[in-house]
Amino acid sequence: MRRLLLLITTSALLAFGACSPTAPETVEPPASPVTSPPVSPSVSQGPSAQESPTPTASQDTDDDSVEEQGDESDDETSFADAYSYSDGVKVEVTKIRHGTRGKKGAWVQLTVRVTNGSKERMAEPVGDFELSYGPDKDVADPLSVPGVRNRDLSGSIAPGKANTTSASFSVPVKDQDDVVLGFTPDISHDTAYFSGSIV
Repeated sequence: MRRLLLLITTSALLAFGACSPTAPETVEPPASPVTSPPVSPSVSQGPSAQESPTPTASQDTDDDSVEEQGDESDDETSFADAYSYSDGVKVEVTKIRHGTRGKKGAWVQLTVRVTNGSKERMAEPVGDFELSYGPDKDVADPLSVPGVRNRDLSGSIAPGKANTTSASFSVPVKDQDDVVLGFTPDISHDTAYFSGSIV
């Protein structure tokens, strides 16, 4: 009797399970494909060009633009003006004498004063004269005129002191309004130039 009841119960359970609705299976929608943002084609760039630096005062410049200390200007000075160097040294023509030597023609004597306005002693004076005249700048001959004393630039010149020198030359009268004098005071300074009339 118990077996019969057990069988009936089991059959009933099986029949109930077959008739109960099956829970619907949840189906997830297929994932939408992930699209990566478009990649721009890369451009291979070389090393970036650097602008050339703007030259500064500390950079080298052309040799022609550099002046040595103590050099004078390239301009010529008139005989009435003083020729000044950058360190304070000054050269000036203080006196011009004229004369004749009969048939030998006219002569002139130029007296030059050198003033040491620098802070250094001018220990090695030179006092060289170079005189030319006329449209062709003929070189004037130095000469010794009787009774006219020429004076060499001798001895050192201390700061704040001055010394004078003189020289005589043969210059035709017709060319004395077109004369160029070059004078070198010492070994440390270039030649100072004067031009114009000495009449």
